[in-house]
Amino acid sequence: MRLGLFGLPGAGKGTQAQKIAQKWVIPHISTGDIFRELQKGNTTLAKEIRGILARGELVSDDMVTKIAFDRLANEDCKRGFVLDGFPRTLNQARALEASPFSLDVLLVIDVAKAEIVKRLSSRRVCGHCHSVYSGEDGQDLIGNLCPKDGHILIQRPDDMPEAVAIRLELFERNFSPIMDFYQSLGRLCRIDGQGPVDTVFERIRKVIGQLNERPKRDK
Repeated sequence: MRLGLFGLPGAGKGTQAQKIAQKWVIPHISTGDIFRELQKGNTTLAKEIRGILARGELVSDDMVTKIAFDRLANEDCKRGFVLDGFPRTLNQARALEASPFSLDVLLVIDVAKAEIVKRLSSRRVCGHCHSVYSGEDGQDLIGNLCPKDGHILIQRPDDMPEAVAIRLELFERNFSPIMDFYQSLGRLCRIDGQGPVDTVFERIRKVIGQLNERPKRDK
């Protein structure tokens, strides 16, 4: 079972990806996490990525694809995976579908923009371990301490309401072609992302259950 997971920033795809990974015992592959780890190293690749980002440039599709494919080729992905953060361009999507790692379905978690702004505006992050927390009922978490390491929680600049609106616009502009591509392949499925985490996961579980009942397509 090879799944891709999309959603607007704040739609909860990271949380749902973790729940999927635990339920079906498959790895949650976050290319964002991979890049963050790579940048900490002293390998030639790590230095090259740091140099690209320091110059304000984008990492090429070829490099992103190679890094993703290297991870997907690992033994733990043979039974399947849930892919989060890749593909991020149409070229990457086409490369993925031409590879041995083509997706069975791309799940898109749909949440209204107004709800996304509310969620992200209440979000706080630990500046040390980068754990993310959301305020309940508008509770202000600034100044509170991270339960994991005791460091102060902060609000990221890109979680300010004005910045959130720009992020949502960029997401729709960049990711619409990818979703159209998977729609044309008949492998796009939209999930209602409104409601409690467990309710959304139950919707995803039902979709995956139906997917597993389909005849297997040729790889």
